[in-house]
Amino acid sequence: MNSIRKKITVCLMATVLVALVAVGAASSALSYRSTVATVDQMMSETAVLAAQRIEQELTAYKNVAMDTGCIPQLSDDDASQEEKRAIIDERVAMHGFQRGNVIGADGISIFDGKDYSDREYVRQAMQGNVYVSEPLVSKITGELSIMVAAPLYAGGSHGADIVGVVYFVPPETFLNDIVSSIQIGDNSRAYMINKSGDTIADITLDTITTQNIEREAQSDASLKELAAIHEQMRQGENGFGGFKSSEGPYYAAYAPVSGTDGWSIAVMAMKKDYLKDTYAGMLVDVLVGVASACTFTQARTPDASLSQPQGDAGGSVLTGEELRFFNERFFNGAPDSGGSVPYNIANQFGSPWFSYEKPEDIDLYELFYCAGSTSLTDEELKAVFGYDSREDMVCPAYKLTAAEMDRVLTQYTGLTLERTNKVGLDKFIRSAGYDAYYFGHGDTNYCGRLDFTLGTREGKTVRLYQGSGSEWTCVTLEEQEDGSWWFKSNQECEKPVIPTLFPAGKPETVISLDGLEPYEAPVVTLEKRVDDFEDIYENRLENWNIDGHSVVVYRDRKGIINAAIREGDTMNVFLTGLDEGASVFFFHDLFGYDGFTVRYSGETGPHTYGTIVDYFRFTGDGAPVIIARTRNGFDMPMALDLDGDGADELAA
Repeated sequence: MNSIRKKITVCLMATVLVALVAVGAASSALSYRSTVATVDQMMSETAVLAAQRIEQELTAYKNVAMDTGCIPQLSDDDASQEEKRAIIDERVAMHGFQRGNVIGADGISIFDGKDYSDREYVRQAMQGNVYVSEPLVSKITGELSIMVAAPLYAGGSHGADIVGVVYFVPPETFLNDIVSSIQIGDNSRAYMINKSGDTIADITLDTITTQNIEREAQSDASLKELAAIHEQMRQGENGFGGFKSSEGPYYAAYAPVSGTDGWSIAVMAMKKDYLKDTYAGMLVDVLVGVASACTFTQARTPDASLSQPQGDAGGSVLTGEELRFFNERFFNGAPDSGGSVPYNIANQFGSPWFSYEKPEDIDLYELFYCAGSTSLTDEELKAVFGYDSREDMVCPAYKLTAAEMDRVLTQYTGLTLERTNKVGLDKFIRSAGYDAYYFGHGDTNYCGRLDFTLGTREGKTVRLYQGSGSEWTCVTLEEQEDGSWWFKSNQECEKPVIPTLFPAGKPETVISLDGLEPYEAPVVTLEKRVDDFEDIYENRLENWNIDGHSVVVYRDRKGIINAAIREGDTMNVFLTGLDEGASVFFFHDLFGYDGFTVRYSGETGPHTYGTIVDYFRFTGDGAPVIIARTRNGFDMPMALDLDGDGADELAA
């Protein structure tokens, strides 16, 4: 009997071990393939989004150059050089360029008298093209520059005779700033190459125009895998691959930049950053298999006390990584060198300022309010708006085609314009002759950065919550088979009773609020100034209407920057000596108040400097009072349910 039992036991052990090895191997293989597929999708999407952002930045710069080329005064021989210089300088200041120039038909600058006729960007513009040069070393300044050039038309009429060229030079590092902001892991970076394979953007200026991986691979065999990826990039392909470097194996995803002469961007990250958890899981599978086999050999009879597997709980709270994906990649975007978050159309779908129960009911006018092209011909301006010239325009005019609307709607909702209920479409001016929708405005409805502090997932449906106090909205998204996300609704909701995911860990200390006296916000001292402000563009830094009060940041006649409440020609100054980057914004429901913020640089501690954000509200008689201050650039203090007990805590 012992021999038979032994044989049965050995057979059972062998069967169990074979099954466990097979299951473990299959599980590990599936886990590995799933991880690689996820990394492929994530990095490829990042590369495409980065390429789109660069395309949008370049398009904006090209539009500025093109519009400037249609300013009549610049081609008018009777206009003075000072008048033309003032026009160029205004555009430079308005759009953050380094400098601008006007070149005559003979290739000579009207400002510095130098000959630019041999420059490729000048030749291209003289042929009627709006052209963006690759990074090159300026023969005039010796600095690395990108030139954005456009034709200068006679009489400012688009399509008329070309009588010269206007060009602008964006900030030297604007491409580098974009690629430097792309961070998908601890050991990741992004860079760009041109159609020749030369590096044109990187996290350092040292490689710009000096590095060519394909050329270096001819003498360095370790670069052949990366050189093969660069060859695909030069052919304008999207793709994902891997290569080995001296630092270890890397993944790389790449995408072409539309509207350029063969530019492509690559995003790379070390494989270990993504596979270490997979390898750990494979090790766990092995250990579990061994432990299970050992346990089986010791087993006698089933233990009725063993717990049964739990069923699907129905929904789960989003993890910090999942919230970070939505807050930093799907919505918003990486801040630029000045700390500003670039425009993202996804933020319009998720804006707390306008809601919809289903995607067919999205207000199209609100959605596309900040989109569209300003490149309208004089004929369009006349036919659509009735303007005889561009000088008659009271505000910028924009143009959108149905195809452009379809692309956005299909990407984010799966719908086309015809399949929506066309809510708000009647607010556009429809021109059948030009097959486009037109509108004009000089303000914005862009809500800026969205911050989703809570989220849940049930199957393929994700609900994201944003808000504070008693005003919350819920944005519902549905994941698609290709990994993209479609908006399903954006509605007001009750405050969710869900613990937030931050701060992580236990608090350093707990301070009791018992016995504290209520804080009395001090009234701000106002210094009334008259004739302190010359009302020109360079001096108007910020101007917001907050609860019927004009809150401004301006440069006074002494060149000092101040924040004030403006009443006609009178400035009621409450902050002075601010920096060039000082800005104003508004907040809602902080300590039960609505109000505005002033963000500026200043002393944040003994011998330390950083960003300060002051929070103001207005009293009943219109006097501002300060209710909070954060230092070192903290975002707005928020009332959050940190522990999920239904009561808010204050966090910054």
